[in-house]
Amino acid sequence: MGTLPQAKHLPVIDLRLENLNPTSSTLVTTCGEVMRALEEYGCFIAMEIVLEYSKAVAELEHVVMRIIAKSYGIEESYESLLGSKTCLLRLTKYLIPQVKENKTIIGIYAHTDKTFTSILDK
Repeated sequence: MGTLPQAKHLPVIDLRLENLNPTSSTLVTTCGEVMRALEEYGCFIAMEIVLEYSKAVAELEHVVMRIIAKSYGIEESYESLLGSKTCLLRLTKYLIPQVKENKTIIGIYAHTDKTFTSILDK
């Protein structure tokens, strides 16, 4: 009777900001760990999933923008601009809201989005 193959354990990679700082000596090591994990545990599967997700979100944005353009009576103008648009997908994990010094700190800091529309997904 043969032996059963050992189950692979997913690696735990420390992605704290100090390990991702461009001037940090740990950046090269961390990048190497990420690349090895992606190559060994499904980089291409992850890329396919992100690509499919980005296509679905882009289609949602297109539908929402068409609805907005139609409500302003400029749907024809919007349709002609579709070829010149670019979509940006940013995956971000927001912090859990905390209370410090009797003040609630929300999971996202004040910022300005560079896009006309932003779609948040939980």
